[in-house]
Amino acid sequence: MCGIAGVWLRKGDDAVARTLALSRALVMYGREGTGVAWVEDGRIKVVKDTVSPLKFTPPEAKAKVAISHNRLPSVGRISLQNCHPFLSCDERFAVVHNGTFLHYRLVRTLLNGVHKIQGETDAEVITHMLCDRADQVGWIKLLQVLDGQRLIILFRDGSIMAKGCILYQLEKRAGWAIVNYEEGLSGLPEGNTIYRCEDNTVSVIDAKGKLTHYGKVVRDTYRKRRTWSTWRESYGLYNWDEDRRCVSCGAKLEKWEKELCWACEEELWRGNRWRKW
Repeated sequence: MCGIAGVWLRKGDDAVARTLALSRALVMYGREGTGVAWVEDGRIKVVKDTVSPLKFTPPEAKAKVAISHNRLPSVGRISLQNCHPFLSCDERFAVVHNGTFLHYRLVRTLLNGVHKIQGETDAEVITHMLCDRADQVGWIKLLQVLDGQRLIILFRDGSIMAKGCILYQLEKRAGWAIVNYEEGLSGLPEGNTIYRCEDNTVSVIDAKGKLTHYGKVVRDTYRKRRTWSTWRESYGLYNWDEDRRCVSCGAKLEKWEKELCWACEEELWRGNRWRKW
């Protein structure tokens, strides 16, 4: 489970700073590596490090399009070589990936004689597989075959391709923000258009900002999810008695517990469950 994000701007050149802000909002999905890629003068540049997005030093770059990644390792050790984004052999595109590609060892064996794979991750294997086969098979068709994988692909012409992600339209149609989990949008204002794509849906933003979906997508108005602070405020939990005790064992109760502590509640639930059978 990792956090992936991307920003495409029609106005402004702070895409790198914006996409790293999305990664910081997704910090709960990965702290063992952070990286960012952007397009500058027709070339893709990549900066990455084995640190949390909260400690990552953002590069001083001006760009209209960028993607970022914060890593929680599922395949491969914590190292700079295993951090995302990954560049294709011809440096035509960069990839950030979330998920676990179960057949990566087999695909890696098939690609070893043709592509130079330096790291240990399945994401790097996917990058070289796209470089090797996407133009022949078709980008959309090949991406839709990758079940359960979420990707954002940045091309050096300034276009972006995203699979299974959430797209958020920035204020005044200034561009697009892309994340794999909605928590990444927590710092953005409500009321704007949001597109929630299914796992196999591929979204393409071309160099001019035109959005095209290939698959099922739900268009909605963005509303922030309720956080712990708004929840306890709505239920009047700011003024609670700190000396409340569990009626069963006498342990101190937490703010969300009513009469029984969590342990007694679970014990009671288990007892009722087995008594029922």
